[in-house]
Amino acid sequence: MLKFAIIGAGAGGQSMAAILTSKGYIAKLYDIDKEKIHRLQELKTIKVTGVIACEAAPAVITDRIDEVMDDVDVIMVVSTTDAHRSIAYACKPYLKDGQIVMLNPGHCGGALEIANILRGEDGCGKDLIIAEAGDLMYGCRSYEVGNILHTGLKVHVPVATLPASDIDRLMKVLGPIFPCLQPAANVLETGFEGAGAMLHPIPSLMNINKMDLGQSYDYYMEGITPHIADIISACDKERVAVCRALGVDALALGICWSRPTSWSRRTACMI
Repeated sequence: MLKFAIIGAGAGGQSMAAILTSKGYIAKLYDIDKEKIHRLQELKTIKVTGVIACEAAPAVITDRIDEVMDDVDVIMVVSTTDAHRSIAYACKPYLKDGQIVMLNPGHCGGALEIANILRGEDGCGKDLIIAEAGDLMYGCRSYEVGNILHTGLKVHVPVATLPASDIDRLMKVLGPIFPCLQPAANVLETGFEGAGAMLHPIPSLMNINKMDLGQSYDYYMEGITPHIADIISACDKERVAVCRALGVDALALGICWSRPTSWSRRTACMI
Protein backbone atom coordinates (compact mmCIF):
# COMPACT_ATOMS: atom_id res chain seq x y z
CA MET A 1 0.00 0.00 0.00
CA LEU A 2 1.36 3.39 -1.02
CA LYS A 3 2.44 5.88 1.63
CA PHE A 4 1.79 9.58 1.06
CA ALA A 5 3.39 12.71 2.47
CA ILE A 6 0.99 15.63 2.10
CA ILE A 7 2.72 19.00 2.34
CA GLY A 8 0.24 21.71 3.22
CA ALA A 9 -2.73 21.44 5.58
CA GLY A 10 -5.14 23.84 3.95
CA ALA A 11 -8.55 22.70 2.75
CA GLY A 12 -7.01 20.69 -0.10
CA GLY A 13 -4.31 19.05 2.01
CA GLN A 14 -6.67 18.15 4.82
CA SER A 15 -9.12 16.72 2.26
CA MET A 16 -6.43 14.63 0.60
CA ALA A 17 -5.18 13.28 3.92
CA ALA A 18 -8.68 12.29 5.06
CA ILE A 19 -9.77 10.79 1.73
CA LEU A 20 -6.60 8.75 1.23
CA THR A 21 -6.72 7.50 4.82
CA SER A 22 -10.37 6.51 4.43
CA LYS A 23 -9.37 4.43 1.38
CA GLY A 24 -6.75 2.53 3.36
CA TYR A 25 -3.60 4.41 2.32
CA ILE A 26 -1.07 5.73 4.81
CA ALA A 27 -1.22 9.53 4.73
CA LYS A 28 1.02 11.88 6.66
CA LEU A 29 0.05 15.55 6.88
CA TYR A 30 2.48 18.45 7.34
CA ASP A 31 2.17 22.19 7.65
CA ILE A 32 4.49 24.97 8.74
CA ASP A 33 1.64 26.50 10.78
CA LYS A 34 2.26 25.11 14.27
CA GLU A 35 -1.04 26.40 15.64
CA LYS A 36 -3.04 24.67 12.91
CA ILE A 37 -1.10 21.43 13.35
CA HIS A 38 -1.63 21.53 17.11
CA ARG A 39 -5.38 21.89 16.57
CA LEU A 40 -5.44 18.99 14.09
CA GLN A 41 -3.48 16.86 16.54
CA GLU A 42 -6.08 17.63 19.18
CA LEU A 43 -8.93 16.68 16.84
CA LYS A 44 -7.12 13.56 15.58
CA THR A 45 -9.69 13.10 12.78
CA ILE A 46 -10.51 15.27 9.76
CA LYS A 47 -14.12 15.46 8.62
CA VAL A 48 -15.06 15.92 4.96
CA THR A 49 -18.67 16.73 4.08
CA GLY A 50 -20.61 17.55 0.92
CA VAL A 51 -20.34 15.72 -2.40
CA ILE A 52 -17.43 13.77 -0.90
CA ALA A 53 -17.97 12.59 2.66
CA CYS A 54 -15.59 10.79 5.00
CA GLU A 55 -13.94 11.11 8.38
CA ALA A 56 -10.48 9.73 9.06
CA ALA A 57 -7.37 10.10 11.20
CA PRO A 58 -4.14 10.52 9.20
CA ALA A 59 -1.25 8.34 10.36
CA VAL A 60 0.87 11.40 11.17
CA ILE A 61 0.03 15.09 11.68
CA THR A 62 3.20 17.11 12.14
CA ASP A 63 5.07 20.38 11.69
CA ARG A 64 8.37 18.51 11.22
CA ILE A 65 9.39 17.99 7.60
CA ASP A 66 11.68 15.05 8.45
CA GLU A 67 8.79 13.24 10.12
CA VAL A 68 6.39 13.60 7.21
CA MET A 69 9.06 12.60 4.67
CA ASP A 70 10.10 9.42 6.46
CA ASP A 71 9.32 6.21 4.53
CA VAL A 72 6.89 7.57 1.92
CA ASP A 73 6.39 6.83 -1.77
CA VAL A 74 4.55 9.95 -2.94
CA ILE A 75 5.00 13.58 -1.90
CA MET A 76 1.89 15.61 -2.68
CA VAL A 77 2.51 19.34 -2.35
CA VAL A 78 -0.82 21.07 -1.70
CA SER A 79 0.20 24.66 -1.06
CA THR A 80 0.11 28.18 -2.39
CA THR A 81 2.42 29.01 -5.29
CA ASP A 82 4.77 31.13 -3.21
CA ALA A 83 5.58 28.14 -0.98
CA HIS A 84 6.79 25.79 -3.74
CA ARG A 85 10.38 26.98 -3.61
CA SER A 86 10.81 26.70 0.16
CA ILE A 87 9.04 23.32 0.22
CA ALA A 88 11.37 21.95 -2.47
CA TYR A 89 14.42 23.01 -0.46
CA ALA A 90 12.94 21.60 2.76
CA CYS A 91 12.17 18.22 1.17
CA LYS A 92 15.41 17.90 -0.80
CA PRO A 93 17.58 16.26 1.93
CA TYR A 94 14.99 13.51 2.49
CA LEU A 95 14.15 12.50 -1.09
CA LYS A 96 14.87 8.99 -2.39
CA ASP A 97 15.05 7.28 -5.77
CA GLY A 98 11.70 6.38 -7.28
CA GLN A 99 9.58 8.85 -5.34
CA ILE A 100 6.88 10.99 -6.94
CA VAL A 101 6.83 14.71 -6.18
CA MET A 102 3.60 16.26 -7.42
CA LEU A 103 2.32 19.83 -7.16
CA ASN A 104 -1.42 20.20 -6.54
CA PRO A 105 -1.67 22.39 -8.54
CA GLY A 106 1.51 23.53 -10.28
CA HIS A 107 0.04 26.89 -11.29
CA CYS A 108 2.31 28.48 -13.92
CA GLY A 109 5.83 27.03 -13.97
CA GLY A 110 5.67 25.19 -10.66
CA ALA A 111 7.18 21.95 -11.92
CA LEU A 112 9.92 23.90 -13.70
CA GLU A 113 10.82 25.70 -10.47
CA ILE A 114 11.04 22.62 -8.26
CA ALA A 115 12.81 20.59 -10.98
CA ASN A 116 15.50 23.26 -11.13
CA ILE A 117 15.97 22.97 -7.35
CA LEU A 118 15.85 19.18 -7.14
CA ARG A 119 17.74 18.36 -10.36
CA GLY A 120 19.96 21.40 -10.76
CA GLU A 121 23.63 21.79 -9.96
CA ASP A 122 22.98 21.52 -6.23
CA GLY A 123 20.08 19.09 -6.56
CA CYS A 124 19.41 15.93 -4.62
CA GLY A 125 20.76 13.58 -7.30
CA LYS A 126 17.76 11.24 -7.02
CA ASP A 127 15.64 9.63 -9.73
CA LEU A 128 12.32 11.37 -9.16
CA ILE A 129 9.04 11.67 -11.02
CA ILE A 130 8.19 15.37 -10.92
CA ALA A 131 4.61 16.25 -11.82
CA GLU A 132 2.02 18.98 -11.57
CA ALA A 133 -1.76 19.04 -11.79
CA GLY A 134 -3.49 21.82 -13.68
CA ASP A 135 -5.86 22.40 -10.77
CA LEU A 136 -6.56 21.24 -7.24
CA MET A 137 -8.40 17.93 -7.46
CA TYR A 138 -11.04 19.01 -4.92
CA GLY A 139 -13.64 21.76 -4.99
CA CYS A 140 -13.51 22.50 -1.28
CA ARG A 141 -13.56 25.16 1.42
CA SER A 142 -12.59 25.08 5.09
CA TYR A 143 -14.53 27.21 7.54
CA GLU A 144 -12.80 25.69 10.56
CA VAL A 145 -9.73 23.50 11.01
CA GLY A 146 -10.53 19.83 10.59
CA ASN A 147 -13.88 20.37 8.89
CA ILE A 148 -13.89 20.61 5.09
CA LEU A 149 -16.88 21.20 2.82
CA HIS A 150 -16.76 19.80 -0.73
CA THR A 151 -19.11 21.72 -3.03
CA GLY A 152 -18.24 20.08 -6.35
CA LEU A 153 -16.68 16.99 -7.86
CA LYS A 154 -13.87 17.56 -10.33
CA VAL A 155 -14.03 14.88 -13.01
CA HIS A 156 -11.20 16.00 -15.30
CA VAL A 157 -7.97 17.46 -13.93
CA PRO A 158 -5.00 17.61 -16.34
CA VAL A 159 -1.65 16.36 -15.08
CA ALA A 160 1.80 16.49 -16.67
CA THR A 161 5.32 15.39 -15.80
CA LEU A 162 8.72 16.93 -16.37
CA PRO A 163 10.00 15.45 -18.61
CA ALA A 164 6.72 14.68 -20.38
CA SER A 165 7.94 11.13 -21.09
CA ASP A 166 7.45 10.23 -17.40
CA ILE A 167 3.65 10.54 -17.64
CA ASP A 168 3.08 6.79 -18.08
CA ARG A 169 5.12 6.06 -14.96
CA LEU A 170 3.07 8.59 -13.02
CA MET A 171 -0.33 7.40 -14.24
CA LYS A 172 0.50 3.77 -13.51
CA VAL A 173 0.89 4.69 -9.84
CA LEU A 174 -1.60 7.52 -9.29
CA GLY A 175 -4.18 6.97 -12.03
CA PRO A 176 -6.10 4.22 -10.18
CA ILE A 177 -6.10 6.27 -6.96
CA PHE A 178 -7.13 9.60 -8.50
CA PRO A 179 -9.39 8.77 -11.48
CA CYS A 180 -9.97 12.47 -12.20
CA LEU A 181 -6.36 12.85 -13.38
CA GLN A 182 -6.03 13.00 -17.17
CA PRO A 183 -2.63 13.12 -18.92
CA ALA A 184 -1.72 16.43 -20.55
CA ALA A 185 0.88 16.78 -23.29
CA ASN A 186 3.34 18.70 -21.10
CA VAL A 187 3.67 21.26 -18.31
CA LEU A 188 2.93 24.09 -20.75
CA GLU A 189 -0.63 22.80 -20.92
CA THR A 190 -1.07 22.44 -17.17
CA GLY A 191 0.61 25.78 -16.54
CA PHE A 192 -1.06 28.00 -19.11
CA GLU A 193 -4.52 26.51 -19.62
CA GLY A 194 -5.85 27.05 -16.11
CA ALA A 195 -8.06 30.01 -15.29
CA GLY A 196 -6.50 30.69 -11.90
CA ALA A 197 -3.90 33.16 -13.16
CA MET A 198 -6.71 35.31 -14.53
CA LEU A 199 -9.41 34.82 -11.90
CA HIS A 200 -7.33 35.08 -8.74
CA PRO A 201 -4.65 37.83 -8.87
CA ILE A 202 -6.62 40.40 -10.86
CA PRO A 203 -9.80 40.54 -8.74
CA SER A 204 -7.65 40.43 -5.61
CA LEU A 205 -5.65 43.46 -6.70
CA MET A 206 -8.74 45.33 -7.83
CA ASN A 207 -10.43 44.76 -4.45
CA ILE A 208 -7.43 45.53 -2.27
CA ASN A 209 -9.26 48.50 -0.75
CA LYS A 210 -11.97 46.20 0.62
CA MET A 211 -9.31 43.93 2.13
CA ASP A 212 -7.48 46.88 3.69
CA LEU A 213 -10.73 48.06 5.30
CA GLY A 214 -11.60 44.56 6.48
CA GLN A 215 -14.82 44.50 4.48
CA SER A 216 -16.53 41.19 3.84
CA TYR A 217 -17.57 40.54 0.23
CA ASP A 218 -18.38 37.67 -2.11
CA TYR A 219 -15.23 37.19 -4.15
CA TYR A 220 -16.86 36.26 -7.46
CA MET A 221 -20.35 37.79 -7.28
CA GLU A 222 -19.29 41.16 -5.82
CA GLY A 223 -15.55 41.23 -6.44
CA ILE A 224 -15.75 40.78 -10.23
CA THR A 225 -17.70 43.76 -11.52
CA PRO A 226 -18.25 44.33 -15.28
CA HIS A 227 -15.21 46.64 -15.44
CA ILE A 228 -12.99 44.13 -13.62
CA ALA A 229 -14.29 41.40 -15.94
CA ASP A 230 -13.15 43.54 -18.88
CA ILE A 231 -9.63 43.70 -17.43
CA ILE A 232 -9.63 39.92 -16.93
CA SER A 233 -10.75 39.42 -20.53
CA ALA A 234 -8.01 41.70 -21.85
CA CYS A 235 -5.33 39.84 -19.88
CA ASP A 236 -6.79 36.52 -20.97
CA LYS A 237 -6.31 37.48 -24.62
CA GLU A 238 -2.61 37.80 -23.89
CA ARG A 239 -2.62 34.37 -22.18
CA VAL A 240 -4.24 32.76 -25.22
CA ALA A 241 -1.77 34.49 -27.56
CA VAL A 242 1.19 33.22 -25.53
CA CYS A 243 -0.31 29.70 -25.56
CA ARG A 244 -0.69 29.75 -29.32
CA ALA A 245 2.90 30.94 -29.76
CA LEU A 246 4.02 27.98 -27.65
CA GLY A 247 1.85 25.50 -29.54
CA VAL A 248 -0.73 25.08 -26.76
CA ASP A 249 -4.34 25.00 -27.96
CA ALA A 250 -5.88 27.00 -25.10
CA LEU A 251 -9.46 28.22 -24.97
CA ALA A 252 -10.36 31.78 -23.96
CA LEU A 253 -12.17 32.06 -20.64
CA GLY A 254 -15.31 33.41 -22.29
CA ILE A 255 -15.47 30.39 -24.58
CA CYS A 256 -14.81 28.06 -21.67
CA TRP A 257 -17.70 29.47 -19.64
CA SER A 258 -20.15 29.33 -22.55
CA ARG A 259 -19.05 25.87 -23.75
CA PRO A 260 -18.78 23.57 -20.71
CA THR A 261 -18.05 20.47 -22.79
CA SER A 262 -15.03 22.21 -24.35
CA TRP A 263 -13.89 23.45 -20.95
CA SER A 264 -14.06 19.96 -19.45
CA ARG A 265 -11.99 18.59 -22.32
CA ARG A 266 -8.81 19.87 -20.74
CA THR A 267 -9.28 21.34 -17.33
CA ALA A 268 -11.20 20.71 -14.13
CA CYS A 269 -14.91 20.32 -14.71
CA MET A 270 -17.36 20.58 -11.83
CA ILE A 271 -20.52 18.51 -11.56
